[in-house]
Amino acid sequence: ISGNNLSGNSSDTTNKKKSHAGIIAGAVIASFLFLLLVILAVFCIFKKKPSTAGESIT
Repeated sequence: ISGNNLSGNSSDTTNKKKSHAGIIAGAVIASFLFLLLVILAVFCIFKKKPSTAGESIT
């Protein structure tokens, strides 16, 4: 929309590389956040168990 893709082949290739790197970075961040969410969910599940089990762990 900004017109960068229409300016020429060189800028088009750099834009493709930037978008590719952005996609990879986004996937890494998304997977990291998903992992964090799973860990938090597991932690909450273990915390919901009887207090005696929690006290024995800590």
